[in-house]
Amino acid sequence: MFRKSKHKDSKAYINFINYQNLYNKLKKLHKQNYYATKFKNDSKRTWKILKEIIGKQNDNISEVFRSGNDVIEDPKTISNMFCK
Repeated sequence: MFRKSKHKDSKAYINFINYQNLYNKLKKLHKQNYYATKFKNDSKRTWKILKEIIGKQNDNISEVFRSGNDVIEDPKTISNMFCK
């Protein structure tokens, strides 16, 4: 269709544009449906999929937190420091 549509006023060009628009709408709809069925209100799975999409495979989370010269290892204290 694209090769036949050399002139913007031709019927072939108009058909090409119409089918291209239809294709793009269907592609967008199917992509939305695909991700909607993958996530399904499961936050753990959602984060796993998002990490796959952006290419992040593992979490490099430190078990210690530094605040000035202090090194904090207690998880509750670390959590409170982040809240501050």
